[in-house]
Amino acid sequence: MRLLQLDLGMECNFLNLPVLDIIQQLREARQTLKEYQQNHIALHEEYLRESGEAQVLAQQPLLVQPQNLRNLEKRTSREIPRIKCKEAQQTMHSGINRALHPGDWFRGLQSVDIPESDTLTPYPESPDPKTWSGPWHTISDQC
Repeated sequence: MRLLQLDLGMECNFLNLPVLDIIQQLREARQTLKEYQQNHIALHEEYLRESGEAQVLAQQPLLVQPQNLRNLEKRTSREIPRIKCKEAQQTMHSGINRALHPGDWFRGLQSVDIPESDTLTPYPESPDPKTWSGPWHTISDQC
């Protein structure tokens, strides 16, 4: 490994760190993570405010002037719900994507279960899946 590092021109100084320093840095990182987790709601609100203000200023940079600060706050407060809605949509689409592509980003559903009946047509002609208590038929055709 050392030869590979020398071939790539990498410095090897980080390998000589004392174990106690590494452990201390890990403890500090764990404590920082714990603090962030405890304050995540306030941190998220601060992020939303800063993000909303940045988006408003990107559209109208003159609002940063002192005489326009009230208008900036007003527009930022209208921007925050829009950002929250966008975040909720991203979360929803991410959940749908994980459901449709479990572990595989290039394929859709692997199979669909429908109520077992005489016909393989969907709900209006076959039994209602919400009230069905009989056996199910798995469809796994790719076409």
